[in-house]
Amino acid sequence: VVTLFSHGIADTWKQVHGYIKSYTIDDVIYYNDRYLFHTPFVSFNYSDATDKFYRVNYAETSFGQENEIARLHKAYIATLSHYNDCDIILWGLSRGASNILIYAGLYDLTNVKAIILESPYYTMSEVIESFLLKKNAGWLPVSYGDTLAEFIFKKYSRYGLSPAKCIENIPKDIP
Repeated sequence: VVTLFSHGIADTWKQVHGYIKSYTIDDVIYYNDRYLFHTPFVSFNYSDATDKFYRVNYAETSFGQENEIARLHKAYIATLSHYNDCDIILWGLSRGASNILIYAGLYDLTNVKAIILESPYYTMSEVIESFLLKKNAGWLPVSYGDTLAEFIFKKYSRYGLSPAKCIENIPKDIP
C-alpha cells in the first residue's frame, strides 16, 4: 500500500512532512513523534505550487478544475507504475482533499483502498460566502466574490468541477 498525498492551496509537496515519520532538509533529519503515514508515500506539486513570497501562482490556481485534476491523475498513474500496480490510499488536505473528491467522482478507483480527507470544501462559492461573512461583508452577493475569485485565480470557474458535482459518483465501497 502506498499513500498518495494531495496538498492544499498555498503549499507544495513538502506539506507531507507533517504526516511522515522523518524527512531530511539540507542534510538535517527531522522526526515527527505523531506521524500518520505508515506506508511509503508519494507527494507532488500542483501547477500553482511555488516557493515564492506569494506562495501561489495565481495564473495556474483552479480549485479543482481540469488542470489540477489532470495533475492528480498523472501522480496516480505514476504511483501505480513506480510501485507495480500497488494499492493506494488517497490522502488530501483542504484544496487537495476537494480535488480528491472530484477525482474520485470522475476516475476508476480500482487500486484505491481508502480515501482520507482533511477539511475539503463542497463548493468554492461556500468558501467565498464564509469569507465574506467573516469579513463583515455578508451583505455582498456571493456572485461578486465568485467574480473576484475568477479574476484572481485565472483557471478557476464557478461553473467548473466541484466536489458537489462529483460526490454522487464516488464508489460507496471505499472507506
